[in-house]
Order: sequence, then structure tokens, then C-alpha cells
Amino acid sequence: MKHQHLDTGCFQIRLTCICSAMAAGLGLLALIGWVAARPWLTALWPGGIPMAPSTALLFVLYGTALPLRECLPKTTLLFRLSSLLGWTGVILSLLLLIFSMLGIQLKAEYLGMNISGMAGEAPVGHMSPLTALCFVIIGGSFLLQLEDGKRALVAF
Repeated sequence: MKHQHLDTGCFQIRLTCICSAMAAGLGLLALIGWVAARPWLTALWPGGIPMAPSTALLFVLYGTALPLRECLPKTTLLFRLSSLLGWTGVILSLLLLIFSMLGIQLKAEYLGMNISGMAGEAPVGHMSPLTALCFVIIGGSFLLQLEDGKRALVAF
């Protein structure tokens, strides 16, 4: 009986695509929940703190950027588009981190939606500083990954 070995490269790419699609899908569901005024779509569990629209947007950005780089044919256009999404995510999350650390809560985080209220001691609709820091790290690692990482930093 022959043992067939999984092609680990193919498996990793498929897993990357699946996990990225799940992240983008969670962000998209949260955004739909905010737009459609369906709060149960904005939290991961009943009674949980709702995902801020800015957080949901970053999930969609990063969840889209990685498959463009990893799961589709390698072209200059897709490389530049994924780099643009990566840079957009890093800049947005860095700005949100800085403002959050300064105690400034931007209405822009609501993405034009009318959001108010508190979830415990946290204002609903704003990204936490820890989440913003994690998004900065994720975006930076995304831009530095692969053999094209140095090019991604200067793509624009």
C-alpha cells in the first residue's frame, strides 16, 4: 500500500484562502449588521461586545488582500492591489491606535452610521487600542512577507 503525501504548499495556500475568506466574511457580516440595524450580526456571540465598523472594515481589507497575493495568479496588478490594501490597513489601524491612545474617539470609525451606546465601560463602535495594535502588526507582517516583501514597502 502506497502512502500519498499531501502537497504541503498546496495545502497551506488553500488554508490561507479559507481563513482569509472567513475573516473577510466575519467583517462583512458585521458591516451588514450595522447597515441593516441587526445587532446580532455585529457580535460574535449573543450579548457580546459588537465589532466596531472600523474593525469590520479592516477584517474585510486584510481578508481580501492576502488571497490576492497568495491564492490567485501572480501578476503585477494583483501585487500592487494587495500592497495597496495592506498599506491602507496599516495606515488606518496606526491612526486609530494613535487617536485611541490619546483618548480621541473619531466619529469616522462609525463609517457614516448612527451608532451610540456603551458595552460595559467601552463605547460601542470604537476599536480598542489593543485591536488597533494587532492590526498594525498584522499589516506590517503582511507587507514584509514573501520574497516580494521589500517591493511591497515601496510599491506606492
